[in-house]
Amino acid sequence: MSRTLAATFTDEKNQLQNRPIRLYIVEGGSLGAEILRYAEYGEDVSFGGQTYYRAPIKCENVTENSTGEIDQFMVNFGNVDRSFIHYLELHDGLRSSKVTVRTVFADLLSEADAFSDDIFYVVAASTTSQNASFLLKSKLDLLHVELPLRRFYRDTCQWKFAGIECGYIPGLTTCGHTIQDCVIRNNRTRFGGFPGTGSAIWKVYV
Repeated sequence: MSRTLAATFTDEKNQLQNRPIRLYIVEGGSLGAEILRYAEYGEDVSFGGQTYYRAPIKCENVTENSTGEIDQFMVNFGNVDRSFIHYLELHDGLRSSKVTVRTVFADLLSEADAFSDDIFYVVAASTTSQNASFLLKSKLDLLHVELPLRRFYRDTCQWKFAGIECGYIPGLTTCGHTIQDCVIRNNRTRFGGFPGTGSAIWKVYV
């Protein structure tokens, strides 16, 4: 699946320092549930005319299947109140609900098209007195929905040299897939890595 990303989003992700924010859109329409919007951030986030409410969210247990796709992962919502737990009980734990994980940047919240989306579905949910956990999968056989693996590399461009995403028209015929190579070719904005993830992280799955 190829993506068309706004130039401002691409420029921002290639900054050596940036502040990515993950937003979660849970659509429980098939269950008669309202759309829920949360931000994995320290304050409420306004983006694209919608408010995303801050929540202590943690993603864990990301696994791949034999074809290299993200198989499933767990998202934990901490410090939820009893009304949210009751909401889940009323709507079958939001099972089969569509969950959009939207990546934006704090410096570009006024740019409505500066985002990247990944689509998942709730296959299971569990709650405690203060937490709610959702098991998300990138594919449901019932819906025939598939999502290819997303890897966020810090130093390595993932695009095929001179391919559609790369966009380079060869003057040079080889590339080392580094941001320095993109600079030499005046193609830095199309770099397919994520230098802003920081020196401590070289690959992130989402």
